[in-house]
Amino acid sequence: MRRQYLVLFMLIFCFFAKGQDASVWLSAAELETKGYYKNHGFSKTRVVIGLSLENKDSVFKERILKIHNPHINNIFLINSRNDTIYKTGDHLIFNSRPEYFWDFVLPIQSLGKSVDSFKLVLDNSGEPLFYNLELFSKNEFQRIRSNENFVFGAVLSFSVVFMIIFLLLGFFNKDKSRFIFTFFIISSTLWLFNMNGVLFQMIWPNNIFIQHGSRVIFSSLTMISLIWYFGEFYKKHIDRYTKYIFIAFICFICLRGIFIISEPGYLDKQFFKTGSLFISTFILLTGSFCFTFYVCWLLKIKELRLHTLCIFIYFLFIIKVVLKITGVDISPFAQHDDYLASSVHFIILTLFSIANIQEYRLNKKKRIYERIAEADLRKKLMSERIVEAQENERSAIAKNIHDQVGGMLAAMKIKLQTMKIRYQAGRDEDELICLLDNCNDELYKIVDDLTTPEFSQRDLSKIIQDRIKLISLATDIHISYEPEPLGIDSNTAIKVYRIICELLTNSIKHSGCTDIELSIFLKEALLFVNYADNGIGIEEKPNAKGRGLENIKSRIEFLQGDLNLKSQKGETRYTITIPTNENDKRQINLYL
Repeated sequence: MRRQYLVLFMLIFCFFAKGQDASVWLSAAELETKGYYKNHGFSKTRVVIGLSLENKDSVFKERILKIHNPHINNIFLINSRNDTIYKTGDHLIFNSRPEYFWDFVLPIQSLGKSVDSFKLVLDNSGEPLFYNLELFSKNEFQRIRSNENFVFGAVLSFSVVFMIIFLLLGFFNKDKSRFIFTFFIISSTLWLFNMNGVLFQMIWPNNIFIQHGSRVIFSSLTMISLIWYFGEFYKKHIDRYTKYIFIAFICFICLRGIFIISEPGYLDKQFFKTGSLFISTFILLTGSFCFTFYVCWLLKIKELRLHTLCIFIYFLFIIKVVLKITGVDISPFAQHDDYLASSVHFIILTLFSIANIQEYRLNKKKRIYERIAEADLRKKLMSERIVEAQENERSAIAKNIHDQVGGMLAAMKIKLQTMKIRYQAGRDEDELICLLDNCNDELYKIVDDLTTPEFSQRDLSKIIQDRIKLISLATDIHISYEPEPLGIDSNTAIKVYRIICELLTNSIKHSGCTDIELSIFLKEALLFVNYADNGIGIEEKPNAKGRGLENIKSRIEFLQGDLNLKSQKGETRYTITIPTNENDKRQINLYL
């Protein structure tokens, strides 16, 4: 229901936007001091304005009546004797204008100490009609002419510079959005110049159809390029259905322009012309409001906020232009809209340039961070391969020791036992056989340390439990450990196993402890290892900076884990946290 009420409101608004035509009388003093501004909206008939121009000086005076609107179809200045002094307008050839200027300029001559009456007839029937009348002396008008020439020249120069900059950025960065924005600069500049009457008077002053068609063409191209740029720049943030709405709106604008250009008799059919203007104005206004609200929603994206603000300002300007067509002025300086349009154009290009510089810096910083992350990933990959090579080397050494040295020791033992039986040897041979047995046991312990258990077949907790049982049989240290299933991948399990073995080795060799507490558990994709012994503490150890602790730290760092170490006499406690997220492992596999 709300949508229906909105549509009904807009239809009523557009219907009553047609201004009521009226006749007024204006004095020279009023026109010289504050001027006369009026917005009739869609005018139904011609507007007649009475001018009472008094010349208080005793000498002949020539004054300039300036009509701020270059898009009025027919203009007549009639004196008190009903003689038409000037007949000009968009529907007449350009040389019908008494002065070459963007707006309509009518020189008025007055004798000394006289009062002249004129009727100014403005005919823009069926189309929007708004104007600002001002009366100047000839010198004042020349000053205004120079100022406006400077403003439009500066806008043109400024636009050309930015057009070249964004065109080069598009070529060097191979960024399609830069080309689209270059097209927006060209079309918006042409629209601005044509809207103020500069362009068509310079290029096609005597072609009435092109004068009217160019307004639709340049305004349509400006909106299309802005929406196209918006869709391309924000394509990661716009959902599919919103894209369809954008495409539909662009298609409507294109069809509107094609229809007006392809219909030669468009200007002669007033009812048809007025109806099409009503419908297109309503759709443009509704679409502009929707886009403005949607852009407001995108202001929440912090890194694109300045870019979004630029588009928001320009959509507000488009809404202002469309509302003015319907007879509603939201600008407090509506009589000076030509300067406002130039200022908005200048501000938008400046803000877009700052936004693009900001975006370039953000993208550069992002690329630096990506390269750093890639370097870290490659470093991690290299470490992964080094560890893998170390494990393979350890396995190869263990296999060689077991197969070659172990076999030779076994052969020596058999030989000694044979010699003992054959020659009835005594105590020396028994001691030698015992020594070989001890050597063989030590050899198998070394092999066991070097050989990696089968983590793919058994859980890490069970393997650690078996390791603790062997240590308990070989030492008098009491190790407290309650195993629970962990279910982590074999690569991580190998590294955690090596960390636990290093901790146990350090405690056995250097701490002089009698009790060890160990707990390993998994919680929210984090592996926690709590290890403590009741030894002498790290500070009192002679090898406090030895390789054992460094190996533990490097392995934890490789696993992107954290180590919290607290040591004092009688207690050394390690708290280790290791992430088990698979994302980094998948990234590493991309390089393998």
